[in-house]
Amino acid sequence: MERTESKVVQVAPDYENDMIQEMQNFGWNLHGRQEVHEQGDAYGRPSLSGSEYITTTKVSKYVKLHFTRNLSTPNLDRVRQLEQEYFG
Repeated sequence: MERTESKVVQVAPDYENDMIQEMQNFGWNLHGRQEVHEQGDAYGRPSLSGSEYITTTKVSKYVKLHFTRNLSTPNLDRVRQLEQEYFG
């Protein structure tokens, strides 16, 4: 069995596909998604695809995306560093 790490991200529904694409660029695979119909925070930033969106907003509907990444991914330390710079 492969060892993996996981991460859950909340986004506004309109930016779900952009976030999936961005996460895939850092080696993450979509493991599951859940639509939530209650008040919560959705986070965002300029995306690799060039579209921009609000940094933090209160929403009544958002999507929780669960990603996993294999711990044997080549150059994982460097990928994590780049990911932290991008999302930071």
